[in-house]
Amino acid sequence: MVLIIKEVFATGPGGAPKPLLYAPWAAAIATLMRPIGGWLADKFGAGMITSISIATMAIGGFSLSGFLQPDEFKGFFAVILLICAAAGLGNGSIFKIIPLVLAKEAGAAIGIVSCLGALGGFFPPLLLGWTIDHLGSPAWAYTGMALFALLCLFVNGWFYQRRNSPTHC
Repeated sequence: MVLIIKEVFATGPGGAPKPLLYAPWAAAIATLMRPIGGWLADKFGAGMITSISIATMAIGGFSLSGFLQPDEFKGFFAVILLICAAAGLGNGSIFKIIPLVLAKEAGAAIGIVSCLGALGGFFPPLLLGWTIDHLGSPAWAYTGMALFALLCLFVNGWFYQRRNSPTHC
């Protein structure tokens, strides 16, 4: 988010917002939503909450491209917070799915999933930087991440929401 604030919103009214005033809110929202995601997964089903969170992230990813003009920071930031809230909910619900599906291997699976989850903080900034450098805008990166979310939504639906799935939860 810091890169986008500096690159996209620098020419907005008053210049770029101060990234360090805004960036921590994204992580804070995601962190605060994680236990709520676990609670909702207990109440309504982990597959359902995961699907809602992934769909919200996909819609948010597609929406971000509409807020890439220098004077649209408020809309951009609101969508980023929505995506982070959805990611936190999904994080909590994923950690509900793991012990339901892999009861004996849950500890190891949680460790692996946590390591893979860390890649979510690694690859998107690289993709965003690449699209800004080569295409002049982060829009294609947001679209690509939204398409990836749709793929994840399909996989989640197939394995965890389909009624006759052996891993329905």
